[in-house]
Amino acid sequence: RNQRKVYEGPMFKQGRFNRSWRNRWFVLYNNRRLAYYNDKKESIALKPIAEIDLTEVENIINDRSKDVQNKYVFELVTSGRTYCLACLDTESLNLWEKYLHQMVFGRQIH
Repeated sequence: RNQRKVYEGPMFKQGRFNRSWRNRWFVLYNNRRLAYYNDKKESIALKPIAEIDLTEVENIINDRSKDVQNKYVFELVTSGRTYCLACLDTESLNLWEKYLHQMVFGRQIH
């Protein structure tokens, strides 16, 4: 396991069945995995709650009409599932988008 952290930080994630938003600590690894944890402390010591395989992401949707309660929402679309994630400010949204676009599509967003 010589994966390296590319970027990390808090984001909200909407549950697949329970549609409430939960605050999670996300870590983007250079092996094209986006892992999430309950908090930053757990990201150092424990296995993630789950990982999103970014090689399976077909599209990243950034549609401001989906924003809710001061959250800036974006979606990672795979054939099996759409992950709804959200940031609390546009600065972190833009950073996550930049890094995720690089990982998913292998290029920078302009």
